[in-house]
Amino acid sequence: MGGLMINHKKIYNQTFDTLVVGGGIVGIGIFRDLSLHGVKTLLIDSKDFCGETSQSSSKMLHGGIRYLENLDFLLVEEALRERNIWEKLTPHLTKREQFYLPIYKDSKHPLCMAKLGTWLYRTLANEKGPKKNDSHPLNHFPQLNKKNLKGFAVYEDVIMDDFTLGLECLMDALQEKNSFAENYTSFQTFHHGKEMITVELKNEITHHEFKVHCKNIIFSLGPFTDRVLSKQYPSSWQNQLLPSRGSHLWIKKERLPLTAPMVMLNNDGRVIFAIPHVQGILLGTTEVSVTDYEQKQSSPKETNYLLEATNHLFPEAKITHEDLLGSFSGIRPLVNQSRGTHETSREHKVLSLHPNVHAIFGGKYTTFRSMGQEITRQIVQKNHQSYDRNLSLRPLRKKCLFNSFAPISMQVLENEKLFGELTDLIIQNEFVKTSSDIRRRLHLMNHQNLPESFSFPENL
Repeated sequence: MGGLMINHKKIYNQTFDTLVVGGGIVGIGIFRDLSLHGVKTLLIDSKDFCGETSQSSSKMLHGGIRYLENLDFLLVEEALRERNIWEKLTPHLTKREQFYLPIYKDSKHPLCMAKLGTWLYRTLANEKGPKKNDSHPLNHFPQLNKKNLKGFAVYEDVIMDDFTLGLECLMDALQEKNSFAENYTSFQTFHHGKEMITVELKNEITHHEFKVHCKNIIFSLGPFTDRVLSKQYPSSWQNQLLPSRGSHLWIKKERLPLTAPMVMLNNDGRVIFAIPHVQGILLGTTEVSVTDYEQKQSSPKETNYLLEATNHLFPEAKITHEDLLGSFSGIRPLVNQSRGTHETSREHKVLSLHPNVHAIFGGKYTTFRSMGQEITRQIVQKNHQSYDRNLSLRPLRKKCLFNSFAPISMQVLENEKLFGELTDLIIQNEFVKTSSDIRRRLHLMNHQNLPESFSFPENL
């Protein structure tokens, strides 16, 4: 394959300034920041880029309105600032929407307090208020339970294409000549030398093992942080994460006719979103503590939980399992703060395991650009360069061939020639090494109902 995919022979035994281990959104953000500063950097991931947690979010760039209740004002303010940045940088991958929070007579907070919360949210975002909408809120939600409804609190946030945003940030970084990236390349171990670190890597497709050399290593492993680093530092590593699974459902649009996002406050205190997308209504999320990081499939209990919450708010809908288009789950790398997952802050944490070895974990998707700047500043300055924290505000220079805001029509899916041409281009240009990679780039990983003619190349 040609295009942007890098052959591991090009990095075999090469020397890099920095190796970033973990190609989720945080690792990609660090990789891009270093690349824009001219630092020779290699990014690797043992699977596909953004193939784990970073493709399993609630598809929102948001401040986290529920974190106001925990008084996490600085985190919310930072996230809102980053939300606005990416809305401007990637308008083709983002869409600002009004979110409606219905308040009932028996709601946890009265309507006045809910409106105060949305006012504070807008204030932290430095915004005056939601755009005026001539339509009554109930027009957006014809099946909403109206009994004892006191009114709505309204605020704005941004829905987005999480996977494609990450991939386009990666491709932008690779426009720099000293940037290299390899998916399906796993970290094995490393050894400190006098001046360089020797790192043993493995190609997960061919099983070929090889070495590279670097001055710095950054581990950005998300939920796999404890598992990898406890093996590398068996006597000193203390587990840092409280991993939590978040599950989502895709509902057929005709079965839950919404024309705006709905925020549902469940009886247990969780916030559940129902968000209209082109491909269906996205419903989520749950929050379940897990010990096995591979437990990414939503459980029947989680599915029933989301359906029950939805049917409680939309009793006329009577949503059942037959109305599901699909589901997906991801593991959140929450920092362990001896609190339950529902109360755990989304702050991130940086550890220096050695003067040249760093680990970053926690945080949330929206703040990925700013999260890694503490580390990237250190590396750039060690190279006797000035660090520009605003360099990563530059527009992205490369777009993916497909994104969820411009979906493939059924005609293209069912046209063998057009579908073949599109998949060929994706294979050549977007790091595709397995058929699952193609499905991921076409945003078909989470949907079960595909045309019978839908097929992928057997061998890539």
